Amino acid sequence: MKLGRFALYAWAVLVYNLLVILWGAFVRASGSGAGCGSHWPLCNGEVIPLAPPVATLIEFSHRLTTGLAGLLVIGLVVWAFRAFPRGNSVRLGAALSLAFILIEGLVGALQVRLGLTADNASVGRAVVGSIHLANTFLMLAALTLTAWWAGGGASLQLRNPDPSTSSGGAAGKGHQRARRDQAGRNARRSGTHADRPRHCWWPAMPAYRPRRAAGTPAATGAAASALC
Repeated sequence: MKLGRFALYAWAVLVYNLLVILWGAFVRASGSGAGCGSHWPLCNGEVIPLAPPVATLIEFSHRLTTGLAGLLVIGLVVWAFRAFPRGNSVRLGAALSLAFILIEGLVGALQVRLGLTADNASVGRAVVGSIHLANTFLMLAALTLTAWWAGGGASLQLRNPDPSTSSGGAAGKGHQRARRDQAGRNARRSGTHADRPRHCWWPAMPAYRPRRAAGTPAATGAAASALC
């Protein structure tokens, strides 16, 4: 299957974000999370640190790559809303991707501002770090779905276009029950009347069926039965 330009771009954004996440893991493993101190968005009070140490260089480069990831996702959203119609799943995936990457940046900023980096082993860092990790997975899931849907993958069906035909909804069950009841009435009506002509009246009224008195010729009863 040949992918369109948007789908290729979406997959490229996903791959880039994976690389950013791996770089972020290296920042944490190397203890460079406090390389810019507790300053955000500045780095040690500077827009661009001059002659930075290695830890500052690692942390600052991570911030740059994260900022670029945000810009790429913004481009993804703009393109998705221009290229796909309203209600399309690609729009949903792109919007969720943007929401999650914004949360990602805010949680990262919170970690820096509160000093929950480097050698901090507090409960607060564990809580915020868990939120950060969960949001990272949600962001990757949203980006993956966006790229998948853009490439022709099966989309979500958020609404049933005809609830009356759905066996899962209450309206569909009521509709099916009504049809079964009507079919049952039709079957009973057919079983009662199908075996006699429309002009015949007494088979429907068995209480008034004339009885052949004793001594009545059999031909009379046969002739009466022949009416129906």
